[in-house]
Amino acid sequence: MNKRILLLLLPMCFTFMAMGQEAPEVQKSLVNKVTATWCPSCGTWGWTLFSDLVDDNSEKALVIATHYSGDLAIPAATEMATNFGASGQPRFMLDGSDQNATSASADTKRIEIKDAIDANYLMAPVVNSGIVANITDETLNLLTVNVKSKFFQAASGEYYIGAYIVEDGVIANQSQQGPNAVHKNVLRANIGATTFGESLASGDIAMDTEIDHQFTMQLDDSWNQENLTIATIIWEKEGSTYNFVNTNSAIITEVMTTSVGDLAPAMVEFSVQPTVSNGQSNIVLNTSERQEKIDLQVYNQLGQLQRSILQGKSLGIGETTYPLDSFESGVYYVVLRVDDKKVLTKKWIVL
Repeated sequence: MNKRILLLLLPMCFTFMAMGQEAPEVQKSLVNKVTATWCPSCGTWGWTLFSDLVDDNSEKALVIATHYSGDLAIPAATEMATNFGASGQPRFMLDGSDQNATSASADTKRIEIKDAIDANYLMAPVVNSGIVANITDETLNLLTVNVKSKFFQAASGEYYIGAYIVEDGVIANQSQQGPNAVHKNVLRANIGATTFGESLASGDIAMDTEIDHQFTMQLDDSWNQENLTIATIIWEKEGSTYNFVNTNSAIITEVMTTSVGDLAPAMVEFSVQPTVSNGQSNIVLNTSERQEKIDLQVYNQLGQLQRSILQGKSLGIGETTYPLDSFESGVYYVVLRVDDKKVLTKKWIVL
């Protein structure tokens, strides 16, 4: 596998879109299936249990297949398994703790794990991170991940943040499933030089402390971008062990963030009026030259497309207004794309 990975922790040079990303005040869980493609049990009862856990808990947990050995193995997965003290395979870890699932107890463990995840979700989080992930250079297949972390409670300790690539629907061999098994939620890579990421904060940390990071990675050409999820995991380091704290995830937005200067204002301009509303605003688009391909779309904070207003439309010279209505409360990003590469982004808040 060609893993041409670059890490750039860039000093505060974030896009407007990334600066608007807020950390959700929720406590999520982490489920790791420590597995291997050659493992028979991983392809029988372990295969079924993992699929059930994905179906049950994806809204409240990051559920990932951590291949420490075999065809889909990566160093980060091996290091995570070692960090958790996992022995053998398949092992099902909840927040780093082995749930001791077996073929005989799989049905019971499914219920127990879901109940624990539901209970965790009701807890007040210490810290979490918001994510915006964009392809910033289509030629290089370059992914930029902007992360904003926030401490919702005062804390003390040594905290780290790691960013990860998870791919769903990976076609690969699996013992007992065959050479073309469809693997769910495979941990593909850590974004950066180390498995457990970069320093987030240490010592005594005040409530409402916020920290920004930016990670950049050249995606492997063999990965299906439409099936990729970007995840962050916050760890607390105690001695040589990294203990799970919280996690969040987002899809890759199709938006390519280029500088405003790349899109000549004399040719195309747009605004959202008003930028803060009760759900009723207008997009005002001005073109001084005919444009052959305009896309105008609205994304939520997770980078998920909410509405496509224009898609590949040609526009003549002049001003055009498009209504924005029927949106729930939240923060949105209105994205103007010209010729698939020149982009402007406006933040829109619905009260």
